[in-house]
Amino acid sequence: WFADDPATVVEAGLELAILDQDEGRAADSVGAIRDLLGRHRSAIGPELLGWAEYLLAGGLRGCGRTDEARQIYDRLARQHDLSAARRGWAYARSAHLRLEASPLEALAILDEALGLESPALEQQVALLGRLYMAEVAGADLETRLNLIGERHPERSLDVHGRLLREVRAQLDEGRFVMADRLLGVLEKRVGPGSAVRLLEPEVRRTRELVSQGMRCHQVAQAMSRYLAVAPPPWWDRGAPPADDRNRLVLALQRLDRDQGSLEFVRGSLELLTRWSVTPDFFAFLLRRSADHLRSRGSDKKLLSRLEQWCARLDNPDSVEKEVAR
Repeated sequence: WFADDPATVVEAGLELAILDQDEGRAADSVGAIRDLLGRHRSAIGPELLGWAEYLLAGGLRGCGRTDEARQIYDRLARQHDLSAARRGWAYARSAHLRLEASPLEALAILDEALGLESPALEQQVALLGRLYMAEVAGADLETRLNLIGERHPERSLDVHGRLLREVRAQLDEGRFVMADRLLGVLEKRVGPGSAVRLLEPEVRRTRELVSQGMRCHQVAQAMSRYLAVAPPPWWDRGAPPADDRNRLVLALQRLDRDQGSLEFVRGSLELLTRWSVTPDFFAFLLRRSADHLRSRGSDKKLLSRLEQWCARLDNPDSVEKEVAR
């Protein structure tokens, strides 16, 4: 015996639609959800209908139909007969779809959402953190964190913890300046007597990683300036081994098997000055480049620079003259 009341049929159909989306069949999920709603819309309550439309928007987004998805999220976010959870996630999705193209609209949407007691609050704050890191006008993160502390004091620790994870995510992507900017806000909020002081040890450990990343960023800038003024004589003899970041990494793995490869050195310095990498990978490529030059016994001027930059990674107080000699 299988239940055949409309709510149960819709719930079962939505579970299948979720599987379709998880397995990359967004178009199939859109068709299935629209079929369910065509047959049962009038017989189900607003919360289940809202859940179905939320999943429909996700399927549309997966098909690249973001304008249609955004319209659904906007409507659900402001539909007062839905739960705060459903509305909160709709606000978060609506803001996320505007994050790059319309950041000021995203900020206004997130400000609307902060009044809700929603499980999506941490995700909303993570989006606010991204707008703050991008230096969007009016994206004052501390003011909004204070507001959240007043409205939802029991959520403060989770909210700040979510921002700390966002810092780590930026680090993993090699976006050191953005990580440094967001971490600076957290450092001011975790001192003695703070409601989120339990995060202080983790914030301190993250600062060590961010400082390492910022040294990489500064070294990359120094490399760019140096190579623009005094590239080695062989620099223009050939192009980098690849013009795409991932292909370049794969090429460097192959080139590193041979000692004294100028192509490895050229590709490594191109990668470090053009794309973001983690601090550990940055240090590895820089040191291996020095090893390759050292094994050739030539280009002592660039080798000296590489050794200075390696020292700068290990010692933030090391001083380097930026002008080419």
